Amino acid sequence: MLFKKEVKRNPDRLSDVLPWAALVAQGVVLNKDGSFLSCFRFRGPDLDSATKSELISMSARLNNIIKRLGSGWSIYVEAHRSRKRDYPNSQFPDHLSFLIEQERRALFEDRSYFDSDYFLSLSFLPPREVARKLSGVFVEKETKEERSYTEVLENFETEIDRIFGLLNGVFPDIQKLSDEDLLTYLHATCSTKAHRVKPPECPMYLDAVLADDNFQTGFKPRLGNKIIQVVGVKGFPGTTLPALLDSLNRLSIEYRWVTRFLPMDSYEASKELEAYRRKWMAGRGGAKGFFSEALTGNSPVLTDPSIDSRVIDAETAMSDVKDGLVSFGYFTTNVVILSEDEARAEVEAKEVERVLNAQGFAAKIEDINAADAWLGTIPGNVRNNVRRPLMSSLNLAHLLPLSAVWVGPESDEHLGGPVLLHALTGGGSRFRFSPTYQDVQHSILLGPTGSGKSCALNFMDLQFLRYPNAQVYAFDKGGSARITTYGVGGSYYELGGGREDLSFQPLREIDDLDEMRWAQEWLIGIIQREGVDIVPSMKEAVWTALKALAETPAEQRTLFTLTVYLQSDELRQALNPYTINGQFGHILDSDKDTLTYGTWQVFEMEHIMQTPTIVPAVLEYLFHRLQKRFTGAPTRIRIDEAWLAFDNEQFATKIRSWLKELRKYNVGVCFATQEIADFEGSPLAATVREACQTKVFLPNVNALNEHSAAFYRGMGLNDREIQILAEAIPKQHYYYRSPLGSRLFDLGLGELALSYCGATSKEAQLEAYKLHKDSNSTEDFNMKYLKKVNIEWAA
Repeated sequence: MLFKKEVKRNPDRLSDVLPWAALVAQGVVLNKDGSFLSCFRFRGPDLDSATKSELISMSARLNNIIKRLGSGWSIYVEAHRSRKRDYPNSQFPDHLSFLIEQERRALFEDRSYFDSDYFLSLSFLPPREVARKLSGVFVEKETKEERSYTEVLENFETEIDRIFGLLNGVFPDIQKLSDEDLLTYLHATCSTKAHRVKPPECPMYLDAVLADDNFQTGFKPRLGNKIIQVVGVKGFPGTTLPALLDSLNRLSIEYRWVTRFLPMDSYEASKELEAYRRKWMAGRGGAKGFFSEALTGNSPVLTDPSIDSRVIDAETAMSDVKDGLVSFGYFTTNVVILSEDEARAEVEAKEVERVLNAQGFAAKIEDINAADAWLGTIPGNVRNNVRRPLMSSLNLAHLLPLSAVWVGPESDEHLGGPVLLHALTGGGSRFRFSPTYQDVQHSILLGPTGSGKSCALNFMDLQFLRYPNAQVYAFDKGGSARITTYGVGGSYYELGGGREDLSFQPLREIDDLDEMRWAQEWLIGIIQREGVDIVPSMKEAVWTALKALAETPAEQRTLFTLTVYLQSDELRQALNPYTINGQFGHILDSDKDTLTYGTWQVFEMEHIMQTPTIVPAVLEYLFHRLQKRFTGAPTRIRIDEAWLAFDNEQFATKIRSWLKELRKYNVGVCFATQEIADFEGSPLAATVREACQTKVFLPNVNALNEHSAAFYRGMGLNDREIQILAEAIPKQHYYYRSPLGSRLFDLGLGELALSYCGATSKEAQLEAYKLHKDSNSTEDFNMKYLKKVNIEWAA
């Protein structure tokens, strides 16, 4: 063995029973027995949204990877479940969003939520002679033994990289642990203290570096000031299925659930299985039958059907090993609970025991074997608590903690801060919601009327203010964002309906060449939508008129004046509805532009959407104006329903390019609609599906009918996810889906958040409009509004 002086026959401290010796390569530990160890962090599929066929396929693929590993390898898979009460600290720019954030903080800090982290450790012990020679590497000059060590290490790293590549195709997320991550994880397996561990300058004697607690053995072993309870498995059900032990992932208990598998080469496995077969064969006809078979080679007559079944099982297993379908090895699984409160630890251990027994296992809380069982859960300790019954690699794949309650990304790496919001989800966990996937923030939210769309959009807008210098721009329909806009002191503009707060002069700055080019494209788009077939001479005519108009004073650069310079009656007629003489002139043909800069602006579109012809022209102009504000600050654009008015392929192409361009400026667009049928028929549907990697689906009681189910499948949902939508509760549940994962969640809004985000009715808006009109400041409005809704404590 390596480091013989450090390996004691009678260990008297924790470091003596830890296996780790030194970091010898990036993410590789050399153990005291000459073995190498590397670890991965991974996440399996969420069982709630995975179909049976997906789980079976994953188990089969994992079996194909495990069976590659033979004698000398050891596999550790750990689910580390821990209590979470932390909540991100963010600075909000206004009183309302700050108070709502404090309401959220109380929700998540006053309760206990649980998350699980999953780790896979692989260790390889070279043949004994090689391991013996490696012991001289650290005390002798360079020799062929050192070259042997280098060769073994390189082979180990190559195999680890190969396995990592294979596992990448199995798990939604997997990363190899760096030196710091590896030491932090190993430290967590043997310590009661949770903190990061940086590699020491001399990365040796890791056992001493990582051991920072006292370890007491006995019937009730202790680690530091905590009692150790270990629940072990002594017997197994007759059959296994994928994710059989997923119920452990949903316990509101802190634990380490560790499964160890010591695989065998096919020859060794066949030898062990043959021994089992002979053992059961001996039971067929008693001692007489056994000796008869040994002497004559003839099998005895069957006497016990149950024994016969075991013999057939052994023969089938031998055949499977011979055909390369599975491998076999020794399986050990334990759940470790640490607690300062001994009574509580016993209660939690009994709950784990109950869950295991309910799945057909024979579970037992360890007593005399507790210390050895705990040591056997530490990666690299292959000699502690070895259970002898053989298990196939396929059964192992069924019993590993591979399924996971996916709780969302830990942070928004693109925005360099926390996720957008925290929400509630099942399994005693909380869900971290982020619309960002890689560098794309675009998302879509869709579902039937009355399912909670507007409330969710308002809340997401408010939570977006957690990012420094955030900007929120919303194209609303139905006034659903009115009250939140009043509450944060934003600007609320109603377009059309006889109560205009805005007047636009799109051609005011055409003395700038870039503005003139944009204006020409914008005007050509309007003319095309009026049914005119554009020819090159028309584009030239528009350009000539714009150049002439640019020579006039800024206040005279109106659409009406442009028509005076146009030489074509057909073009003048096409633009006439948008001039002061037409039905849309009061919006687009002003001699001044009153749209000013603001970090929160809402444009109410309901009235102008009643005349869809005007919508593309207005939105194109507003998008053009807003683009000047995109300087890299986090920006959220919410487009509610209005985007469906873009019912032509020309604009679909334009918006596809626009969405791609916005990514460069840290801008995310959230599309929303309750009109699923309109979405299906829109030329923009394919563009939005492609651009929005993050999709949020609202509950839909009709999701299972033929037409709706076909639509959801087209959006990428599987049959299980469609069923989730059909069973979800409207105005409470939302279903998140992105390449990162899927999860049903509940916003869990408090009374303050609901009083603003959920107040979307016409009656509530009218009351708020009157209060806002009679208020002299945002603070004054909030005080009056909160008194009106009986939440005066927040005022």
